[in-house]
Amino acid sequence: MRAVIYKYPFKIDDWVDVRMPVGAEILSLQVQDGVPTIWAKVAPHQQEATRRFVVLATGETFVDALIGYYIGTIQLDGFVWHIFDQGNR
Repeated sequence: MRAVIYKYPFKIDDWVDVRMPVGAEILSLQVQDGVPTIWAKVAPHQQEATRRFVVLATGETFVDALIGYYIGTIQLDGFVWHIFDQGNR
């Protein structure tokens, strides 16, 4: 199977829904040119699904069992954001 790395820029919000191929493997989360971006290894022939990411600020309270898997932390515009992957919707 061939794979490719795609990037998915997004805007900071309480949660972010991103269309990506099913089974995409999150590789990195960083800010590129002032834009939060997720990089993922994907099989481009796979069907796409909507994947939800939860965005929390440092100090924000949350229900641990509902938050998803931690994928990374970014700093942007004086804030620190922590991103969690809730999987496909």
